[in-house]
Amino acid sequence: MKQINLRSILSAAFLPIVMVACNPGHPDKEPPVTPPKFEIPKTHGDTLAYFYKKTLGIDSTQIKGDIIDGDIFLPKTTLSNLFASFPFEESKDSTKHALSPLKASSNIVRTIKIKASNLSGEWLNAARGAIGYWNSFLISKGSLVTFMLYTDPAPTEVEIAFDCNYTGTTAITNFPTGDGRVGNSISINTCNATIAAYTTKQKAYFLAHQLGHILGMPHSDGLGKTYYDYGYATGDVNSLMQSKMPSTIPSQVFSAGDIATINKMYPRVDMTEVSAGNLSELVGMDFGSDDGVLYYHPNGKVTRGTLATTYGPTTTYVAYSKLTRDQIITITVSSHNRYYAWYKNGMVSNGDRYDFNSNPFDDYRPFTLPYNKTVNDIVGITCNKANDDIYTYYKDGTYSVGRTSNLAQYYYGLAYTVPVGKQYSDIKAVGSSTDGTYYFWYNDNTVSYSASPSHSNAQGPIKVSTQK
Repeated sequence: MKQINLRSILSAAFLPIVMVACNPGHPDKEPPVTPPKFEIPKTHGDTLAYFYKKTLGIDSTQIKGDIIDGDIFLPKTTLSNLFASFPFEESKDSTKHALSPLKASSNIVRTIKIKASNLSGEWLNAARGAIGYWNSFLISKGSLVTFMLYTDPAPTEVEIAFDCNYTGTTAITNFPTGDGRVGNSISINTCNATIAAYTTKQKAYFLAHQLGHILGMPHSDGLGKTYYDYGYATGDVNSLMQSKMPSTIPSQVFSAGDIATINKMYPRVDMTEVSAGNLSELVGMDFGSDDGVLYYHPNGKVTRGTLATTYGPTTTYVAYSKLTRDQIITITVSSHNRYYAWYKNGMVSNGDRYDFNSNPFDDYRPFTLPYNKTVNDIVGITCNKANDDIYTYYKDGTYSVGRTSNLAQYYYGLAYTVPVGKQYSDIKAVGSSTDGTYYFWYNDNTVSYSASPSHSNAQGPIKVSTQK
């Protein structure tokens, strides 16, 4: 991929003059061709206009100080760093524009941690919905970049805050910095009457739009009504990245143009597709935020399969650094896209889908069980993705409800059932999907499911294949 360096271009522009001075004469030779010369405007506003005209086709009328196209913030320091090397990538689709370097790099950030300590009620549920939209798509397409919501003091990449300082706009969101890091702030204008009237579903869609900006996605209805270098099509009125909030939320959050754009900015990571093997061989499984099933093997491999098969794209994961993976009792995934692993030594760690030890805050701590239970009694643990309560199931046909470090904080001794022909000890793992369905996986490669945590009126068991 060709890189265009502004300094080298400017230096090369003077090189022919030096050569002519050192080699007089030779009238029969053609004069050297002067390479194209890019000039950097002196004012910040002009520089911004210049950069966006070259990359995204935005003209100067869409720039107001540091605010671009209504709700995108790009500070002067970011531009200065970019223009130090001018790292444009030439577009393969058009000779008119270059693809913007303002996007996240999976080499720098994979799990984009969002600080949620300022959120509560509808806004917290909306943030969960927004990252659910994005993760459902990103994970299913094999992207290494996903989102996670953090409510504890762990370091994060993005903060969602509330502000009344921006008039005439619903939010201001930072674009990526140009060094591979995402935009670090979403500031919601709570003094805006339109924002105040949003339903939870509209707030989720609105936040999903802002998350698109922190990934570097521009508005889809900008200059010329098309960003042909990115994949947006003319008249893509259902695009998540339209500059105006639709009156009715589309049934599909991402339009065809959005998908094409994301695929160009964040190409699919090709993973080897293999089988995770038989359920009896695994250390844990649960539904991810995209409702695909993640199967974790003690050999360090994790496969994104489906309810019907353990076969799918496979990559690696790590447990807590001082423990081997066969010490894992089971794993579960929260509504925040946080991954938890419980260990036979009575400890629990948390992180992302590739690293159960990636949360530097409170990442490895002891957990407690009901007074009459040990770790050997556990057959499965899952997280209710509506409220993040932890449901733990035991070999004696009872379950408890609590939190990650106190498995019986709320209730214990509750009864559950299994389908005819199954024993409690046949359970290999327990999981739950975003629609509130509970799943019991069994050692004989079958699974049953129920709308109740007690597993009453369960459907199945049905077969889980190890083949494609």
